[in-house]
Amino acid sequence: MKNKKRLYIEKLEDRNLLNGVKIIAHGNLFSIDTPNIPAWVTSMSNEIAKRIASSNNQDNNIIPQFKLEISGSRRVDPYISGWKYHGDFSSSINPPNYDLKDSTGDAIISIDWSAVAEPGEAGTSEISKLVSNYLLDDKWRLGKQLLSLPIHLIGFSRGGSLISKLAYELGQQGLIVDHSTYLDAFPYIDDYGFFDFPIKVPSNVIFADSYYRKWQILSRRVEGTKEIDLKNELNNGGYVNSENFKLVDIGPHSNTHLWYQGTIDTEGTISDGIISDFNPDEFNWYKQYPRTENGFNLSFLDIIDLPLNGIGKNFYFLSGKGKRKSINLGDKWDNIILIDKSLE
Repeated sequence: MKNKKRLYIEKLEDRNLLNGVKIIAHGNLFSIDTPNIPAWVTSMSNEIAKRIASSNNQDNNIIPQFKLEISGSRRVDPYISGWKYHGDFSSSINPPNYDLKDSTGDAIISIDWSAVAEPGEAGTSEISKLVSNYLLDDKWRLGKQLLSLPIHLIGFSRGGSLISKLAYELGQQGLIVDHSTYLDAFPYIDDYGFFDFPIKVPSNVIFADSYYRKWQILSRRVEGTKEIDLKNELNNGGYVNSENFKLVDIGPHSNTHLWYQGTIDTEGTISDGIISDFNPDEFNWYKQYPRTENGFNLSFLDIIDLPLNGIGKNFYFLSGKGKRKSINLGDKWDNIILIDKSLE
């Protein structure tokens, strides 16, 4: 009788329709802010968790939310001070020991670099390198688990520069970024992409979308993205009516992330921890770009249904048309995505 080999089958963890990690990065903190993660980031994280959970008929508290906290000062170089749970999510497990098999395979990370986000403290290249190295460190199983999921980066203002450089750093390790979202990207002089006009998307990013305000002081175009110009939509309502955001262009600039939040929960008024019960219909915010079809809703689309002008043309099998900034894609991370490097 021939020897028989036993076949062992390992059960995979449960998965949601929208499996993936969302990484949110805030921008510069103005003088009105204290060194703490902006309330709108926490609110956005909570709303994304609710949207994902409701799409799968689940409790939103099952979607893990994390905060990656960066400490430092003008005299102390930035450093990662560790993982924390964030938003409405909590667990008795120490955050670095959290195992995604205990959840649904979705997760949200908010990068809190508020301690060093004033001009002259730290540039986005420095911060993105810290984040990339920390997530890929062999000591943290959670980081590599998260990066094994589809990656969606979301960055506002200087955070747009931060996610560009973070995508670049991940690409150097061989990681593909599925989706990058730029919310009124605006790098400062020490930031990645400051001298790029327009800002460039790294070639390891499959799809990118950008919500900006053409020719405005605190706004930059991002080349190779699905672009939505919100210049005429965001000059009234929201942050514009707040006394704390009356400085030049800050109100409309901040309205960009409020507009995007309104595409996460697409019904009723918008609240983000700073602005409460804002009715966007009073100011026709979504008349030209419907609330249920744009913004965060694009992350629900199959890749073949995404706008081609936001897909990198180096992903030749997807017929992409978006320009990309060439990078040397590393080989430390296994991928099945094929890239035509001649088109980078």
